[in-house]
Amino acid sequence: MATYDPATLQRYADRLYRSALFATILWTILGVELGVLLGYLALRAATPGPALTWSLAGALPGGLLGYLAGEARAFFLKLRAQTLLCWLNMDTNISLMTAREQGRPSGELFVDAEPPPPPWETEAGE
Repeated sequence: MATYDPATLQRYADRLYRSALFATILWTILGVELGVLLGYLALRAATPGPALTWSLAGALPGGLLGYLAGEARAFFLKLRAQTLLCWLNMDTNISLMTAREQGRPSGELFVDAEPPPPPWETEAGE
């Protein structure tokens, strides 16, 4: 049976962030290539002659659309990683609180400080 390992979750979150960066780069490259192809085909159909100008002119909007598509995909990968990190942080905090309540050593992550008073208990003049 598998055991719980927070380090595995951290590595998975790191991998999601790397995938987000890769998605942005990959989609941008694909967008540039598609833009070059469409620019070339548009010029070839319209007029015979050098297609380099139209190919390069198609690369800019294609790259921009590819970048936007990659960023959209990257956003959801980063959101997934942040959700995972939030769960990991909650687990760590709950473990530390449970250890403190049971009188066990709380570890390095727990800060032993008094919480600030609630806003309704402070004076209005402060």
